Amino acid sequence: MLRIYVSVFVFSVIIQSVCSYYSGAPYSACAHVSPETGHHKSTAGNVNHFFLKFSKHYYSHGDKIQVTLSGGQFNGFLIVARKTTDDAKNVGTFTDLPSEAKLTCDPTTGQGITQSSASPKNSVTLNWVAPTDTTDDIVFKYSVVLDTRSNYFANLSSTILRYASPLQGKFYKDSECGRSRGCYSNCLNDICDLETSWQDKGDNIEISLTAVLNNDGYVSLGFSNASLMGPATVYYCTLNNGSVNVIPGLTFGHSHNESNLSTSGISNEVSNYTDGILKCKFTVQKESSDPALFNLTDPWYLNAAKGPIQGGRLRSHGRIDRNVTSYRVNLSNVSTDEHFLPAVTSTAATSQTTSSATRAAMTNTATLTDTTLTATTLTASTKSSVVTPSGGDAECGSTKGCFDNCNNGKCDLFVSWISKGEQIEFSLNTTTGHNEDYYLAVGFSETDKMGKASVVACTVNQHSIIDVYVSYNDDAYNNKQMKDLKTAVKLISGFYKDGVLQCTFTRVASIANNSYFFDLNEPWYFITARGPATLGKSNSFIAYVH
Repeated sequence: MLRIYVSVFVFSVIIQSVCSYYSGAPYSACAHVSPETGHHKSTAGNVNHFFLKFSKHYYSHGDKIQVTLSGGQFNGFLIVARKTTDDAKNVGTFTDLPSEAKLTCDPTTGQGITQSSASPKNSVTLNWVAPTDTTDDIVFKYSVVLDTRSNYFANLSSTILRYASPLQGKFYKDSECGRSRGCYSNCLNDICDLETSWQDKGDNIEISLTAVLNNDGYVSLGFSNASLMGPATVYYCTLNNGSVNVIPGLTFGHSHNESNLSTSGISNEVSNYTDGILKCKFTVQKESSDPALFNLTDPWYLNAAKGPIQGGRLRSHGRIDRNVTSYRVNLSNVSTDEHFLPAVTSTAATSQTTSSATRAAMTNTATLTDTTLTATTLTASTKSSVVTPSGGDAECGSTKGCFDNCNNGKCDLFVSWISKGEQIEFSLNTTTGHNEDYYLAVGFSETDKMGKASVVACTVNQHSIIDVYVSYNDDAYNNKQMKDLKTAVKLISGFYKDGVLQCTFTRVASIANNSYFFDLNEPWYFITARGPATLGKSNSFIAYVH
């Protein structure tokens, strides 16, 4: 009987603390962020729409990380951070409080935060400083009160925030991206292999270029008046025979010219090559004394690339290692934080975006008859059109394998497959954002690139005619249609409406003695690609645009 009485008492403290105290939860609520056994059931329902989002996926000692609570309108909240190995002790400190929040759980430590008033809120962004005495994983515990004492969500846990352990062959994203520095990078969950960033310094721009390089090569950032490289002003961070240098250059299409260009506008250079990571940080004048170099006070398309140096000369980066923004970037805007590789919540997949096409590749090979591969969530689409898979989400990981770009049930890319004996049935769904010819393709490759890949593409032309094609990408990424294999795929259904392309088709798992049509009973890297296509009047030709 005593145990029941204590449980009811604890519940009363917690729920009244968060729900009834309009100016925030008191210290006594912090020990049990959620109510214990014996409380009345909340009328909020079983589906929680509220979530915490972090500005970083990893923390280092003393890092300041933004924590945003959102998901709908709410009046009250209580948030603490704890090690996953110790659910009793709060860690880290909240600082730089917004007006709608105040400290609790002993304000002298700053280890808990709650609302300062019961006014309705749609979101709140808080600043949390990571502890300096642990490398444990961190989880945030939180409760959310909607509008009444009995309308709440409790016992909620965030995704895990992991410690930034030393990396091999990669590096962590600059934590100032989107805050004090603009960034254009190739990162997955804040782990990068190429990053370009900049910061306005009055009459100058500070540029930082970082990339993973195993041999002599370069990483570059170009400024162009078109979404293709040329003409462009380019700054290169180069590694050649152990020497690291910054040089300016000009490009015209695929040609490069670095002769007779002044380096007098480059200053404060700090460059190094350590553990396979090449990095250059330097300052350039916004208005160069060399008239051949573009004026950086103007907005430009950004071209980020890396490539080899052979015989002391810069060589072509190729299509894969060049990426361009889809819009002109103003370098004075430090809130820019664009990725060619959108951040994902799982390391099961990666995605690469260019101005006209999106690619995604699984980092581990998977046999397509294995349906235990669960859907991977990528960053939310900013497009107005959304794809809503019909029943696919519930079957992912059980009867279907899935790959997607979804957030809160809305997707701009959703691919699923199911084994049907000697055939694999694929369902492809994407928003197009275009009124022109478009394609969505799936490829199977020995590497995580679209080169040397067996491909099936679903296409739609301006007349909304949908078809599927079999093709093969050679080592040089040239796409060749395999017209003699047309019967190896069969379009089951397809439609195009309101900027959404959907098609379902079957592909035979294998064809004997055909090296261009890969056997799907074997494990392959699984790649998706999408973008505008050049189609003939009868959909007879596809030109992939990267």
